[in-house]
Amino acid sequence: VAMEPPDGAVGVAPGQPVRVRFSDRLLNASGITITANGSWLNTTPTLSPDGLTVTLNYAPGWPDSSDLVVTVSTAVLDVHGRHPAQSFTSGFQTADLSAPAVVAISPANQAIQVEAGAVVRVAFNEPLSGATNLAELVTLSRGTAGVAGSTVLALPTEAVFTPAVPLALDTAYTVTVKGAVDGSANQQVQAFTSSFK
Repeated sequence: VAMEPPDGAVGVAPGQPVRVRFSDRLLNASGITITANGSWLNTTPTLSPDGLTVTLNYAPGWPDSSDLVVTVSTAVLDVHGRHPAQSFTSGFQTADLSAPAVVAISPANQAIQVEAGAVVRVAFNEPLSGATNLAELVTLSRGTAGVAGSTVLALPTEAVFTPAVPLALDTAYTVTVKGAVDGSANQQVQAFTSSFK
């Protein structure tokens, strides 16, 4: 069995088909599955006219930044009625094409009675790279006026904005998060906003 992309490949384009080549002609294209990060994908397998290659496609494209495992099971059947003696697996990783996204924020959106000494914590779905401009990543505003403060990475996936002075009580604030960059140079271009009081 030969695989394309090969076992251990990284940075595979999400639109690239998976091809499994056999030494003997197959009866049909069944018996081959693909999982992404442990979840089964409903692929469309096709058998080449010579019966030696099964091509698998996934309609929306393989999920990006994912570990995919191709399993050739003992259910595969060649034209002579023979099955493989054992299953065969091969894995590859797709390219990261998605920018970091905010998955949690504190204070929570629409929170009220936020303490004057509160900081803003922003959690991302993936680690941020050193290319992220922390001075512009998290901004806090009170009406149209910006609030002075600084942002640090507390964790690779968490930014913390600390206001320079305590927050005013019972006052509306807006948090804007924009410009997060991941290790693959994907940059967040759509701002995330949240507000609290």
